Amino acid sequence: MSSYLNQGAVLFSIIMLFFSCDRPQCKNNNAVFNDHVAASSEYKIELAKQINEIGPENLRYWLKAYVEEYEQEYLLVYVQNDSLCAVMQLKVNDWDEKIKHIREKKCVGRRGAELRGLEYVMVGNENSASFVYDGLARIID
Repeated sequence: MSSYLNQGAVLFSIIMLFFSCDRPQCKNNNAVFNDHVAASSEYKIELAKQINEIGPENLRYWLKAYVEEYEQEYLLVYVQNDSLCAVMQLKVNDWDEKIKHIREKKCVGRRGAELRGLEYVMVGNENSASFVYDGLARIID
């Protein structure tokens, strides 16, 4: 009987570990994010505004995709907290050791991974904004 309980406890722990790594569901309530794509100026300006208000340290990030556009390389990153649900188009100029495999595999096998300690620079003004990768503590699959 106790071996069944032990097996049940182990199975429960594995299931909880599996689900705890998933990105939490979120619902966007921002009309700008609903009406524009992540690559648009309107979207980026609104995202920069929201990040400045909330503070980047209060956000969590998950890998969505690798994208090449106009000879530039980007990571699409889910940006979330209790009041923000958006996607950041993150330009990558330096593919360091922490993320070079994402580029090599075009993000295959890493989608949905949490990006802990993501660092980026917000560049722009009231008419334009962009986000540039600046470092990463670690990737959690």
